[in-house]
Amino acid sequence: MVLDGEDPLRIVARSEEPILFPELEFETVGSAAYPVQTPWVVFTDGLQVLGNDTFTVWYGAGDTNVGAATIRVTVPTKQSQF
Repeated sequence: MVLDGEDPLRIVARSEEPILFPELEFETVGSAAYPVQTPWVVFTDGLQVLGNDTFTVWYGAGDTNVGAATIRVTVPTKQSQF
């Protein structure tokens, strides 16, 4: 979700879909040498602003690995009411 910069209690927009989902081998099953502890699980750990509504999301995968993904967030011009 995107929170208002001046009032973080106010939600400006909310994604209808998850920003991350497990799909790569190191997120789902791992390998024989490096199996994952919790398969098919990813969870965000941090966020880095890159500019132009683009971010790097740092995430854990399978309780064994760490990854990074670049995402772009588009906020609707009409503010949603939640």
